[in-house]
Amino acid sequence: MERLAFLNALTAGRRTFGRADLRELRLSNQVLEGVDLSGADLRGAAFVASRFYSVKLTGAIFDGASLRNAVFRDCDLSGARFIDVEMAGADFATSCLDEADLRGAMNLNEAVLGGARLVCAMVSHQSLADANLQGADFTGADLSHSDLCGAKLRTACFRHAALVEADLRRADARDVCFENALLRDADLREIVGERCDLRRADLRGAKVHRAMLNGADLRDAILDGVDLTASHVLGVITS
Repeated sequence: MERLAFLNALTAGRRTFGRADLRELRLSNQVLEGVDLSGADLRGAAFVASRFYSVKLTGAIFDGASLRNAVFRDCDLSGARFIDVEMAGADFATSCLDEADLRGAMNLNEAVLGGARLVCAMVSHQSLADANLQGADFTGADLSHSDLCGAKLRTACFRHAALVEADLRRADARDVCFENALLRDADLREIVGERCDLRRADLRGAKVHRAMLNGADLRDAILDGVDLTASHVLGVITS
């Protein structure tokens, strides 16, 4: 569907475009509200600085699209795919990205994911260094081998998430939930993890030199091969 035809359909009151072929659609600096784009093919589309409000994008394919500085508020992007998608400045706060495939997204560390829901999302091998992920829900998500060095994670939830060999050096993980998370061989050196919940977390082989874990809950955590002697563990809960 061409840009003009799409805009005319919107003006005429159409709100459902499920599985529509919208490849290469150029729709920058526009506002979309209450539109259903479930399963739409948005490959190569440009939504630079556009604003989406309560838009349904479940299963949408964004491969090769540009979402630079786009804003998504209360949108449902569950199961959406983002291969080679430009994400710099994109704001997903308050939106749902459950089971979304973000493994091939570009500049994801420059997107705003704080407060977003990413349950069971695929985010492995990603660069999220210095990203703002505060309050995000990554329950059951796969962030294995991802770079979260210096990321702002405060109050985020990684319950049952996979963070195998993830780089969390110097991340702000205060009050973060890592309950039942897989943190095998993760790099937690100098992480600020005060009061974080590590109950039943698998930390085998994790590097924790100079980690700030004061007040952390380590009950039933698997700590084989973990040396806490050079970490800050005042008030840690172990039983």
